[in-house]
Amino acid sequence: RQIPGVSTVKIGGTEKIAIIEVSPDLAQSFGLTINDIMTSIEKYQDFPGGVQEYGNNSISNLLKGKIESLEDLKEVILVSGKTNNIKLKDIAKVYLDKDPNVIPSRINGKNSTLIKIHKEETANPITISSLVKKQVEELQSKIPKNIQLEVVYDNADFIKNSLDELKQTVLDAALLVILIIFIFLRSARATLVALITIP
Repeated sequence: RQIPGVSTVKIGGTEKIAIIEVSPDLAQSFGLTINDIMTSIEKYQDFPGGVQEYGNNSISNLLKGKIESLEDLKEVILVSGKTNNIKLKDIAKVYLDKDPNVIPSRINGKNSTLIKIHKEETANPITISSLVKKQVEELQSKIPKNIQLEVVYDNADFIKNSLDELKQTVLDAALLVILIIFIFLRSARATLVALITIP
């Protein structure tokens, strides 16, 4: 269920992606370039891809589609032959590893997955914070007990604290003004009239 005012949700943590390390010598022996390999893989499209390495070059690649496992990825056909096919596993090392672009996160010494929620530019952060926390409580009651959802940072807390401090500052200033006016006029009635007339 979508929360009104939420712009994007980014997920990061300890998830792994497919890494493809292409052997330049093997690729060249079959007349394959890095673009040929990428084109063949992209035909299968919706698999979380990773980094393709070709000699000293590394190319980030997001695969999308028919591939459902690492073994399926290894079996991608690069060149079709009459007697046999050249597959990705024949010219590259394919394995799962941590995403090099994602910094692993740990909370209380345990591996975790961070979910960052960004609001729309005009949305009220305090309202969104309240809705998100309500949704977190609802989700926690539905997922396995060994999975814990926890809000580790909420920007709305800083905003609420700042508003509370501002209210206190205004209140203190108002009391000081009342005291000063009373000292000069020495009359509660005159002080009240002065306060009412001050914008």
